[in-house]
Parts: sequence; structure tokens; C-alpha cells
Amino acid sequence: MKRLMLVLGYLLLAPAAPAERPAVPRPFLFMYGHSDNDWVHEGIQRITPPFTGLEGTSTNADVIKEFRAKGVVYAAHVVNPVTATKDELVATWRAPFDNDLGGDLPGGYEAIAIDEFRDNRDSTLQCDRVCRALKELRELYPDKLIFVAATWQLGQHADQHTEQLTAINDYADVLMLETYLREGNFAYRHVGAYADNIKAVVPALLNKTVLGLGISQDDRVAGGGHMFDDSPHRGFMGCLDHQLHCIRNDPDLSSLPGAMFWAYYRTHLDTTPEVLARLCDHYFVQGNTGYLGDGKWDQFIGNPIFDDGAAGWTLTPGEGGVVELFNYAAAGVSPTRNRSSQFTKHGSHGLKMVRGVTGNRVSYRCTGIDTGMVHVVSAFVMAKSGDDNRASVSVAGSDGAEAAIRELQDVRPGHWSRIAFTFVPATSTIDVVLSDKSAAPGTTLYWDFIELEDAYPAPVQR
Repeated sequence: MKRLMLVLGYLLLAPAAPAERPAVPRPFLFMYGHSDNDWVHEGIQRITPPFTGLEGTSTNADVIKEFRAKGVVYAAHVVNPVTATKDELVATWRAPFDNDLGGDLPGGYEAIAIDEFRDNRDSTLQCDRVCRALKELRELYPDKLIFVAATWQLGQHADQHTEQLTAINDYADVLMLETYLREGNFAYRHVGAYADNIKAVVPALLNKTVLGLGISQDDRVAGGGHMFDDSPHRGFMGCLDHQLHCIRNDPDLSSLPGAMFWAYYRTHLDTTPEVLARLCDHYFVQGNTGYLGDGKWDQFIGNPIFDDGAAGWTLTPGEGGVVELFNYAAAGVSPTRNRSSQFTKHGSHGLKMVRGVTGNRVSYRCTGIDTGMVHVVSAFVMAKSGDDNRASVSVAGSDGAEAAIRELQDVRPGHWSRIAFTFVPATSTIDVVLSDKSAAPGTTLYWDFIELEDAYPAPVQR
């Protein structure tokens, strides 16, 4: 009896076994940029699955629980201040783990995504601070998930960042390595090179690394910034397909557990997230190694930025209307689509419309279009002045019958907005049509950078 009592006493006094850390989802398909903004939350809801992880700023416990119930890990967004001390870093990173949202989220957030580890090279003060903070965080929270985003330097110059890479391997669960490729400089060789560089210094880290692909398209919601969809002569969806195809077919990259994308809020909201979801499903859920699309990067409008004047375009002014090319410098219109001067600008000319009594119509005929593929059409448009300016892009068959249309009802002055949508062509010859038919008489619109590309096979109708 005495021995039994001693055993019972020991069991009562012994520390409880630490809680187990949640499993990292496999495949790890991570989407950055969730928030409680309605348009973001609703959009992301439409495309999960196949995404198995989200980074975001939500403080709505019901939303986080809803994603958890779907098997989606929700990682709270935290930052890595440039000159923060070790203690300041730990305090910043641990905050979501300690936040139970007023008792509505027992145990706090289950994961964080640190944005971002940067070019703090070995033996520097900030490198030491970051590495020690990550070690301490793991010791404090062995039962939580830690995802680390990192800038491209940690892949390009891995031999100069061995301390951070080693700390990530020892104390974090996933490394999300920035691999931003622009259409205008599509150096996809970097995709494999980064893996080789990491493998050379911390081989085990490849097993918990995913590449973060650049998908920013300077959508009008973001108000400007980065642009990776920056070539008028390539299809962006084909470029995304090619990058994932490289990952799945490279000897080292094929073992990566998934991929990640940021930021959702800078894409074509009605087109790109759906394409990304289909790419992830194709390559990582289904395990395919062949292309989802046709393996090409084609863009089918031959004169998208009016480099060749109006060649290929049919200009049809309405009654009392004006349709003509304009020179950016002479018109005093900014040819830059975003705030960053490093990205591609428009050419020297664009298209100008002035609405008359009836609407203007401008069209470009495309032939040889694959009717078995979902296509994306897009165009940039800007108003000269005023509010509630309207513009539309449509697709018509060779008989002139309208097959698909998207109207933008608040084209802003002095800022390029983009109209984009998907459709399945009914015929192999189509017209892409720009119009101001819903605009008020006297409205002046500027158009440029009009693209048509294919994306993925059209769903089979049953």
C-alpha cells in the first residue's frame, strides 16, 4: 500500500507531458494575405482547398476555427523589425501564441509566420539577435508552429547566411523562401539554384523549404506597388505554370513539400487566385509533373501597348465620339502603372476614347484560339477626370455576338485600374472589345496594355 501511495504521489507531482506540436500540413500550400476584410475573406474561402495554410491578421476566433475545421493552419502575421533586440523580437513573435482573443481562442494561435528574415549576414549583430530569438521562442513554445519567410538573399547567397539558415532548420517548421520572377526578366534558373545553394550549406533544410512565388499584379485594390505581370508579350498564367513545373521536375525541388504565394491582395482577384488553386491541386495534390496548361507563355494580342500604332486594332467611334492614339508625354499622362520605377512602363503611346452621344468601340481580332482552354483577358484603363467613370472589356465571336463582358464602374482619374476576367471561347476566332458605352457623354478614358492568354483546360461539362 505504501509503495502504491508513493507511485500515486509521484504521478500527481510529476509535470504534465508537453502538448504535441501540430503536424505541418502536407502538402504545404500556403497563401499569404488573409484579413477580416470581407472581399479578402470571401475570396480566400472560395479557393480553400487546396490551400492548407494561411497567413493573416484575423482577430475573429470563429474565422480561425472555421479554417482549422477544414484542416487549414492559420498563422498569425508577425514582423521582424530591422534593428530589434533579441528580447524585442521574442516579445513580438510570441504575442499571438499568448493571445486567446478574450477567451474565444483557447490556447492562442497555433502558428505564426515571421515576415521576414533578411540579408543579415553571418557574424553580424542582427544575425545573432535573430538566431537567439528564434531559439528562445522554440524553447518557450515547443507545441507551436513557426513559419519563417525569408528574402531571396538567403537562397542566392546561402553560404553567407549559414547561421540564419541553421537556426531556421533547428527551430522553425517551414522556410518560405522568396523567389520573385517577373515576366520581363523571367530568370527561372534561380528556382533550382536556390535549392542547390541551400543544400550545399544546410542539406536537411530542403525538407522543410518551400518557394514563395511572385504573383503581384498591381491590382487596383492595392493602389500600386510591385508588378511581376510586367511584360505585354508574355502570358502570366503560363509563367506561373512553368515555375511550378520546374519545381516538380527538378531533382532537388521535387522533394519540396509545397509552395507559397504572397500576396493575395495584389493579384487579379477574379482570375489569379483560382489559377493558383488549380496549379496547386494539379502539381501537389494530384502529384502531376506535366503542365497544367499548354506549356507556353503566349499572349495573343500582337500589338498590346500600341508600339505599332493602331495595327491590328479596329477603331469605331460612336456618334460624336473620339477614338485615337495619344502620346503620353504630349498628353501629360503618366505611363507608369505603379509606384516602382524598376518595373515595365507602357510604351510611348496609348489609346484615348472620348464618349459622344453613343459609345465608342475598339476591337482586336484573334484567330486560332483554343476553345478547350479557359482564357484570361485584361486591360488597363484610366479616366482623365471625374467620378463614376465606366469602362468595359468584352469578348465577341466573329459574328459580333457578345460572349463575355466585365464592366468597371469607378475608373479613377490619374490611376491605372485593371479589368480582368476569365472565359471559355466558343469559337476559335474572337474579338477583344474595349468600350465606353456605359460611360456618361464627355467621359475621357485612356487604355493600354491589353492582353489575352490561356490558363488551364476548361472543365468538362457533364
